[in-house]
Amino acid sequence: MAHGELDLLLAAAKRLAATMLENGGETYRAEEAVSRLRGLYGVQEVEALALPTGVLIHITAQDGAQTSGLVRVRSRRLDLGALAQANEISRRLAGGALTAKDACTALDALRRGNGKRVRLTAPAVSAFSIGCFAVLMGGGALEFGLSALCAFLSQFVCAFFQDEDMFYFISSFIGGAVCALTAVLSAALCGAGNIGIIISASILPLLPGMTLIGAIRDSMRGDLVSGAARLGDVIVVALSLAFGVGAVLWLYGLTGGVL
Repeated sequence: MAHGELDLLLAAAKRLAATMLENGGETYRAEEAVSRLRGLYGVQEVEALALPTGVLIHITAQDGAQTSGLVRVRSRRLDLGALAQANEISRRLAGGALTAKDACTALDALRRGNGKRVRLTAPAVSAFSIGCFAVLMGGGALEFGLSALCAFLSQFVCAFFQDEDMFYFISSFIGGAVCALTAVLSAALCGAGNIGIIISASILPLLPGMTLIGAIRDSMRGDLVSGAARLGDVIVVALSLAFGVGAVLWLYGLTGGVL
């Protein structure tokens, strides 16, 4: 096997694993996607160690040639559509329908498309669903509308800061603060509305539920390092949301507002 082909396959494997981790995929999914390349282009063995922050890949060809690579994962979001596309590229590459070069091109286009996508669909869907949650919590038509507004604005703001390579603490803090501030101002202007129901419902999309599930699944599979890292993300996001909401409510109380 030519050394150039081996390096090209390694580049495709690195892009593939990074794309899956960046879009919310579990570590074992990234490892499985890379392991599918075994037998392709004369590859005898493929070893991958995936962590939430990076992937280490080692490839051995049948003629004894070896190559290794490390890819760093810096940004993480939840995009099941991009995750499904990356998984499809992995299967097509393993099945011979795509060359390693074409796979690299497709993955690069997918990652660039994620960065330039207009993020209005998710906030709009969240607005309606969170309004329904507010009704389930005992709210009425006013709570439905105000919680939907809070959810839309907080999701939009968090999506904007997600592209700015900011720490989880800062983006989550801002999301919780925007959510609480919108709820307080809206209820104050309307002169009615249950602020507790509005805030409780509107922060639901910001809670890291999928990350928590991923942490549990990684831990149950024996990936204790990945499970602990994801659990740390969950704790940081939850505390950041609490601090953001608490700071706004504290300032609201200082100005004489009644919760």
